[in-house]
Amino acid sequence: MISNEAYREQERAALPEAKETALTPVRREAGWVSWWPVVVGVALGVAGAQVHRILAGLDPWAMRAVFPLALIMGLRETGLSEELRRNLPEIMVFLQFPLEGLLMRAMLRRGSRLTATLSQLAFLHGVCALVLWMVAETPR
Repeated sequence: MISNEAYREQERAALPEAKETALTPVRREAGWVSWWPVVVGVALGVAGAQVHRILAGLDPWAMRAVFPLALIMGLRETGLSEELRRNLPEIMVFLQFPLEGLLMRAMLRRGSRLTATLSQLAFLHGVCALVLWMVAETPR
């Protein structure tokens, strides 16, 4: 019977150089260090009401860019009841950033780079803003 170490050595010898990096373990942050996106999201969520108040007076595109999920929850086209459409946007103002922090943590734990993760979150905000723009442009 071959030991685990001997088996790994045989695998490394059989594979070409390009695939050798696939055998190296991915370095992951240990403990609380990996939770920093969630902590930042909670901090932004606490300040969400103040940011919402500041952006409400500006052009509607500022709200669409920063709080797209909160605005989408209030749309009639989502098919939610009137009560949910009234209450969910207020709740999402506080929950959007912590939820994005959890999404960011999950992407980082899977090995994505920070720039790729931030790009994906910016893309998510852009798609949501596009949906809001398309709904705003449709005649009612």
